[in-house]
Amino acid sequence: LDRCLVRVEGLLDDARPLPVLLRSTRLSLEAAVILRLAAALAGRLKAHDPLAERVRLSKPAMVWHAVAAGLACLAVRAFRRSTGSRRQSARPT
Repeated sequence: LDRCLVRVEGLLDDARPLPVLLRSTRLSLEAAVILRLAAALAGRLKAHDPLAERVRLSKPAMVWHAVAAGLACLAVRAFRRSTGSRRQSARPT
């Protein structure tokens, strides 16, 4: 399990810049929330044994992570827009 979590964390690190690169704001927000929830769950899996107990996020924790990820994503997008620094965005397919 530990080896899998190390690989998952590597994949999450690779995916971290993707929400900002998407043109669609809605898709960008969704990707940011999913990445944040996945990172939180990976952290919980590191700390707790899924065979001994159920590993999950509480509803308030899920809301907290979703709101924090959404606000962070919007802030970065607004900052990039205001400074005029735009990389070529990835197009959703």
